[in-house]
Amino acid sequence: MLRKATPLIVINMTMVVMQLADAVMVAHLGDETMAAIMPAGLVYFVPVAFAMGLLSAVNTFVSQCLGKRWREGCGIYAWQGIWIAVVFGVMMLALIWVAPSIFATLGHDAEVQLLEVEYFVAVIWCAVPALVVTALSNFFVGIHRPRPLMNFALLAMTLNIPFNYVLIHGIGPFPEMGLAGAAWGTVIASFVQMIGLVIVFLSITVRRHYHTGRWQLRWPELWDVVKIGTPAAIHMGIDILSWGVALVWMVGFFGTLHLAATTILVRVVHLSFMPTLGVAAVLTALVGRAIGAGSQSLAQRYTRLAATLAVAYMGSFAILFYLAREPIMELFTDNPDVIAIGSSVMIFVAAFQIFDAVNIVYTHALRGAGDTLWPSVVNFSLCGLIFVGGGLWLCHARAHMASGAPWLAGATYITVAGIVFLARWYFGPWRKFVLISHKKMANSNLE
Repeated sequence: MLRKATPLIVINMTMVVMQLADAVMVAHLGDETMAAIMPAGLVYFVPVAFAMGLLSAVNTFVSQCLGKRWREGCGIYAWQGIWIAVVFGVMMLALIWVAPSIFATLGHDAEVQLLEVEYFVAVIWCAVPALVVTALSNFFVGIHRPRPLMNFALLAMTLNIPFNYVLIHGIGPFPEMGLAGAAWGTVIASFVQMIGLVIVFLSITVRRHYHTGRWQLRWPELWDVVKIGTPAAIHMGIDILSWGVALVWMVGFFGTLHLAATTILVRVVHLSFMPTLGVAAVLTALVGRAIGAGSQSLAQRYTRLAATLAVAYMGSFAILFYLAREPIMELFTDNPDVIAIGSSVMIFVAAFQIFDAVNIVYTHALRGAGDTLWPSVVNFSLCGLIFVGGGLWLCHARAHMASGAPWLAGATYITVAGIVFLARWYFGPWRKFVLISHKKMANSNLE
């Protein structure tokens, strides 16, 4: 499992590095630029996250096809994901025309709004390559060949930094683009990554073994992806909205210093859960393949193993976050007030690490089995009641906690969700689900 997960862990960390690179390389442009990059990136990522959740179903179907030794299905489902990615990404480009209205609703200063629109209009062109890469990533993970993903993710990260520098500062024949240059550097790197993966996807070896030449749009398989993927999309979209919007919104009640501390905390938390997401994506594929092969006991064994790894890893971060709260904050700021705020709130961050590991693992295990609707409905309910509703109540009823109030609500939400999804895996009906029937395989082969 670690061997298969390592490339995905590297991929997730390259995403963190690219995000940090954008922020660091535009820092010299002023406070307004730094204030604009996070909300602009967030508005871009909310619909992208929804599509990524939808495309996660490609992993489920490809891995189950592999388990049933129906390799033709691997290519068929991969192509349905690619079609969804292209259509969704092109549709997102329509947001260019309404971008000024979107950012006007946030109520930021006029100069910040202009910069937000400038960055968003450029970064939105990442949608198509980012989503195609997501579809292909789910295919390669589903067939247990994630190494090409790591290779091209590292290439994209390596290219992103010089592209950013050249376009931000206007080196050589390129104009000085400032903040927009950071976005366009990421766009170019994303297209390179996409082209590289498409070449591997259509290579003779992959085409021969997994029938990736079957590019036609096929409505039954497309509907399969949409049916299983939509609840996962809602699940992921709610997570992004809650942690990216609701948390920042509620913390904003308490002023700029609390927002600064929360920005640091959010970036620090990425170090704990992003590698775990790599293990979880592999778990989805392993569970799917085991179920496709008719071995539910093997699926349970993989899940226990992934849970052990995730709890051990994120549990170590829980200890680190608790014992080294102040030194961690001091790595990012020298403002004593921000350090004090972040150090006190990091106790809540430490408290939910183990439960977040459980939440991530068992959500992805259920996804591998095709159980996505119930978890999505439950997650939506828990998020609304505990995180958003409970957070707002705490912000007013326990105002003395300041930004600790919404973080406490978030920690409670993660804790309850982890316990619920653990119970769903052990007592839920996923063992009765049949995603790939022999009739479907026979009909497809006849076609």
